Amino acid sequence: MKEIETLDVKIINVKKYMILVLFYVIGGIYGSIFLALHLRIEVIMFIGFFVFGVLPFIFLKKFRKPFVKKSVITLSKTSILIQIFDNATGDVKEENEYLYQDIKSYFTTEAFRDHSSFLKIYFKDGSNRQYSFVEQKINDESDIIYRVKDHVKIYNEDNPVNGRIELQPTFFSTKVGRHMLGIIGLLWLATTIILIIYSRKH
Repeated sequence: MKEIETLDVKIINVKKYMILVLFYVIGGIYGSIFLALHLRIEVIMFIGFFVFGVLPFIFLKKFRKPFVKKSVITLSKTSILIQIFDNATGDVKEENEYLYQDIKSYFTTEAFRDHSSFLKIYFKDGSNRQYSFVEQKINDESDIIYRVKDHVKIYNEDNPVNGRIELQPTFFSTKVGRHMLGIIGLLWLATTIILIIYSRKH
């Protein structure tokens, strides 16, 4: 393995993207239900469910495109350097270097369906940073998560007692993650029940 590796990746601003998706999906679906009930036109509800609940996931790349930035990650024996570029000008918009000796732990997740991965770094001072990558080759040697784990493993081997970086459990194996899945499930269940009740009344 090279002592210094440079990887071209794409980083997405998940917070802004998720806000858009939540407003679009939830607002659109329940707006369609309200409009259908108000106008007493059942088909509006089913069209709305398809347009706002299904299409965003079919055209996932187009929905998230405005929030994706070209980035370069440099992995060395001592640090992780992340540079995020402005898509319009090509200039470096943000640059951060994280020394392994300052990192306490990290966790990752990967999604095969949309070829995305997530990295969250916890520092010894209590702070943290997180990055979401898209259009990755999951479980491939060129995948950013694969490369980060490889470099952290080597760092840990060189620091077997003091300064080891621990791998944390993935988000959906934690209590907060399970609660999030439960909330999403309840929203879909509530929507399904409303659709069934409305269809039986009409």
